[in-house]
Amino acid sequence: NILALLFNIKLIANQLKINIFKFLKINLKLTLFMKNLKNLLAALCLMIFIASCDKTEESAPVTLLTEIKTTSNGIEYLTTFEYDNQNKLIKYAESYDTNRNEGQISYNSEGKMSEYIVVYNGLETRKYTYTWEASTLTELSWVKNENNTWDEGDSKNVLDFNSEEQVTKQQYFYKQNDNWLAYSYNLLTWVNGNVDKEEMWNIE
Repeated sequence: NILALLFNIKLIANQLKINIFKFLKINLKLTLFMKNLKNLLAALCLMIFIASCDKTEESAPVTLLTEIKTTSNGIEYLTTFEYDNQNKLIKYAESYDTNRNEGQISYNSEGKMSEYIVVYNGLETRKYTYTWEASTLTELSWVKNENNTWDEGDSKNVLDFNSEEQVTKQQYFYKQNDNWLAYSYNLLTWVNGNVDKEEMWNIE
């Protein structure tokens, strides 16, 4: 489960005392990419977490990861990372055999992630948009249609944060007859910067 993987990475980052300003869920669904997805997402999320630290932490010297080389089942993978002039991750790419997967990231005027586009072998396949309202983050999926424009997808995720910028609730929705219906949610309780309790509920 990619969402669970990303959330576990956030917990590790908290334990390492990394001040995460934004929790970013990036949900990649390319089947051919799954073999090496764990290593890639871990590196990607950590880079976004570092780039999202507060001003005091930004003033400290930062070494940015630019390349990862791994081998899995005899296949060599090369993952590269690109940043803007504020050290925010704007693009990553993984190449293996003749395949190339990319993630292109955009930010709003407040420096928060606003869009994420998945590119497979040069073709944009899926887009995710992120809307921030007070202590709530909404992720909406989009798919390319036959006219090469974006149609709203059938999945939506909503995260609620507390005053310490920690995720307290995750809600998952699907679309039916143009209506968004919640099908599950997680509740999280934090103690001393760590998740003390997580409850998972399905909605019937």
